[in-house]
Amino acid sequence: MKTVKKIEGTVTKSVVNEGSKSEHETMILTTATGKVYSLKMRGQNPFSIVPELQKLNHKKIAVFNGSVFGTTLRVNTLDQIAVKPTRSPANKPPRP
Repeated sequence: MKTVKKIEGTVTKSVVNEGSKSEHETMILTTATGKVYSLKMRGQNPFSIVPELQKLNHKKIAVFNGSVFGTTLRVNTLDQIAVKPTRSPANKPPRP
């Protein structure tokens, strides 16, 4: 286990361990460098999606003080997750 201060990325719903007995849907976090983590909450069933994490689908987030186990990123509470603001097309700065 390794504790990381901050990981940023985009959350999406995906199937992991496809074709195995462990195949299941989960929320994944993909970083800007292409690293992919299964996003999990401590104390929850690892084969189910926590509704609070499902609400983050297609959002950019930052996870603070998460625990990494291989390709799993585990958080203890939702307080460790910050949703990053996104710009709508109307809020884009003008091109020079």
